Amino acid sequence: MMILKDCLSSSIDQKHPEGRVIFMKLVIENLTKTFGDVVAVNNIDIVVETGKLLVLPGPSGCGKTTTLRCIAGFENPDSGRITIGDKIVTDPQNGINLPP
Repeated sequence: MMILKDCLSSSIDQKHPEGRVIFMKLVIENLTKTFGDVVAVNNIDIVVETGKLLVLPGPSGCGKTTTLRCIAGFENPDSGRITIGDKIVTDPQNGINLPP
């Protein structure tokens, strides 16, 4: 637990020294992902400020894993935008889908 605490407290600045984990702002806007007729993620908006953590609770099948897979680049959403730091990593309407 001490390692996690030290990591979090020392990692929230925007500097990039070698070996340091950097937490950046995450913005998800109007994210939607479907699989055929099944809507896995329906138009969600999330903002996680720099240095903050997010928990996605919910029952099985509510879209938690699909949302995380979209953030990581393993799934391409049908619509919406995902920004990490100042970089747009996913925006299907503009042809942006960075690989994992």
